[in-house]
Amino acid sequence: MPQKYSKPVYERDVPWRVYDIAISAAAALFVAGALALTPWFLAPLAVLLYGSFVEPGMLTVKRYDVGTGARALSIAYLSDIHVGPYKGKNWVARVVARTNALRPDLVLLGGDFLYREGAAAPELEPLENLKAPLGVYGILGNHDEWKPGAPEAAKAQFARMNIPLLLNRTVRLEHGGVGIAIAGVEDDWHADTDFAAAMREARPDDALIMMIHNPDLAPPASRFKPKLMLSGHTHGGQIRLP
Repeated sequence: MPQKYSKPVYERDVPWRVYDIAISAAAALFVAGALALTPWFLAPLAVLLYGSFVEPGMLTVKRYDVGTGARALSIAYLSDIHVGPYKGKNWVARVVARTNALRPDLVLLGGDFLYREGAAAPELEPLENLKAPLGVYGILGNHDEWKPGAPEAAKAQFARMNIPLLLNRTVRLEHGGVGIAIAGVEDDWHADTDFAAAMREARPDDALIMMIHNPDLAPPASRFKPKLMLSGHTHGGQIRLP
C-alpha cells in the first residue's frame, strides 16, 4: 500500500445551477400534481417538503462505544456542516451548544465546513465556543478545497477561532497516562493526501486516532493500525442499489 495516496480530480464538473434548475422543475411538477390532487405526486411532494424543511432542522446525537475501561475517552465528532445558502451561524451555534452539553473530553471536526464558497467561512464563528479539556482539532474536506479561494478562507477562519487543522500532520496528547496521537490528512479529491507526513510525529506506542474526511481512504489508512478511524463525506450513510 503506498504511503502517499491521492485520487485523480475530475476535470469537468457539472455546474451547480443545473442541479438547482432540475430541483426547481421537479418541485414545480410536484406542486402542480398536488394541487390537481394527483395521487402519484403526493408522496414525492411529501418527501421533498420533509427533506427540504423538516429533516435539515433536526439535530440528533448518535453514540458509539469503541472499547471500554477506566481510561475511556469521550470524543465528539462533527462533520459536514456545510455553511452557505442552506445553513448559517444560527445552525452552527445550535450544534455547538448541543456538543458542549455532552461534556466531551475531545472534539474533532471532520471537514466540509463550507457548502462551496469561501465567503461563507465567517458563518463558522460559533465553533470557537466548543469546549473540551483535551482540545478541538479539525481537518478539511473536499468542499473546503473545491472552489478557488475556499481553502484560504477556511484556514484563515480556523486560525481566527484558534482551532488547529491537522493537514497531513499529527498532534500528541496524553489521557489517563496513555499517549494519544491524533493524525489528520488532507482531502484526497482537491488536495494532497500524504499519510507519511501525517504520521511523522506519532510514536509506535501511541493510541492512534486517524481523521480522514473521505472513507475511501480507509484502506491506505488501515496500514497504520489506528485504534479509531473517523470520516465524514457520506453525510451519515450511503445508498447502494443492487
